[in-house]
Amino acid sequence: MVYVTGDMHGDIARFKDPEIKKLKKGDTLIICGDFGFIWDNSKKEKSLLKKLAEKDYTIAFVDGCHENFDILERYDVVEWNGGKARIIEPNIIHLMRGQVFTIEDKEFLPSAADIVRILSTAVTVLTGGNRNSLLILKFLRQLIIWQIIPIPLIT
Repeated sequence: MVYVTGDMHGDIARFKDPEIKKLKKGDTLIICGDFGFIWDNSKKEKSLLKKLAEKDYTIAFVDGCHENFDILERYDVVEWNGGKARIIEPNIIHLMRGQVFTIEDKEFLPSAADIVRILSTAVTVLTGGNRNSLLILKFLRQLIIWQIIPIPLIT
């Protein structure tokens, strides 16, 4: 099963959430930004990553503003499930933006911001900047999100 959440902010307690504790071997937890466990390369951080590496499921994350990009870029770029990624630990995967990944026969585009930006430009052009374009954009965004991610969301 694939689960989606976001904004972990390096807080290991989030992994004690009852919904996340249900994850089992073969499951994938996608974190949509702000994973937060790649920040200062400290002993504590390395210890937390080792704890997460003991999980039976895959943790795949999209970077957010709570990642240290200098540290992330030290990891080699590899092909993972059809897209470019960085392997932090065998079960901890950094999903690079602009890639499409296939997980459990479903395709995922990890950067919703890219989708919104593209749609926003298209709607503005198509409507000539009409004030209703924001409503159209929200509607289109919802359609795309529900088609790309028809899976349980953990809030």
